[in-house]
Amino acid sequence: MKLVVQKQDINKVMQTSQNIVEKKSTMPILQNALLDAKGDTLIVSSSDMEITLISKVKATVLEEGSTTVNAKVFSDIIKELPEEDVLLELGDGEILSITSAKASLKILCISSESFPSFPTNEIEAKYKIQASVLLGMFNSTSFAVSNDETRWSLNGVCLKRIKQESSESEDFINAVATDGHRLAIATREIDIPCLKDEVIIPKKGVFELKKILEELGDEEILFDITDSLIVVETKNQKIGIRLIDAKYPDYTYAIPHGDSVKIELNTNVIINSLRRMSLMNSEKDKKMIFHFENNCLVMTSNNPGIGEAKDEIEVNYQDEPLDLGFNPKYLLDLVSNIGDETIIFEVYGKLKPMKIYSKNDESSIAYLMPMRVISN
Repeated sequence: MKLVVQKQDINKVMQTSQNIVEKKSTMPILQNALLDAKGDTLIVSSSDMEITLISKVKATVLEEGSTTVNAKVFSDIIKELPEEDVLLELGDGEILSITSAKASLKILCISSESFPSFPTNEIEAKYKIQASVLLGMFNSTSFAVSNDETRWSLNGVCLKRIKQESSESEDFINAVATDGHRLAIATREIDIPCLKDEVIIPKKGVFELKKILEELGDEEILFDITDSLIVVETKNQKIGIRLIDAKYPDYTYAIPHGDSVKIELNTNVIINSLRRMSLMNSEKDKKMIFHFENNCLVMTSNNPGIGEAKDEIEVNYQDEPLDLGFNPKYLLDLVSNIGDETIIFEVYGKLKPMKIYSKNDESSIAYLMPMRVISN
């Protein structure tokens, strides 16, 4: 194997690939990335058995061939090379020579024959969707994914086919995530023929997929969903993510009903205030008090070991005085993902979840459980 590739191209691919590889695997080969030079392309593959990423890099291939190289070591080497073309040449003893300008390094590789084959390679993604649509659904929900490994089914984002009562169309998909304290739902009218009912995409897979989608804007991507995998393919990358084999819990029971009060807030104002107030939040209690009265929201935060904080915001509230307690970090996560100038807090009472959404777009909604407030 012998080829020349631009440093910036291979560096970008390796930065992504090393995030995929298994750091502490019982299979040492999974710490490596597969390099396969053919035609005018270098194909880089990496996997941790749960996520498989295949990337293509334009190259001048002088001699076709393949090998596997420690992903982190190779990535670190490429990163520190001069901003020149990189010559990769595989020699006897599976030694890879890396040359750029006057810099030359050698790294011991493992034969590509030892690298396992993965189902992702065999699946041809054939359904189309805009990258920005899928990214928007993940951005509106992924922050609410549970980190509790004992609740396996909540460790990812669920994509679920639904029926909207207000529409004759059956092509609605919900992206859902919850950790028991907050619930995020993004609903889009899109056709995903390969989604029969629901699938759960694990958290790591969602975040790696987001990195790819963020660079594509409104470009169309190809995807497919099987019984065990979701596969997304772009012009130069293909990622396969093993789905969580579980049934997503019924999240609709957490959606409040009944009388409510809608409170409008300026999104940037509440975000900045929450950031300030969080500085004085107690790690033990993790609660901030929100007092609504006479078109004013008064927020108070207290940390016995540091101090206290108070902030006031003008709001449109004229009902009875109301005290609510929320975890400010959770609330900040929710409002930070509202891409609108005005945000709505819809309150159903002291003990029911508060509904949060954009004034001009209810396609993405979040619910946050309040914390008990003890009245003086």
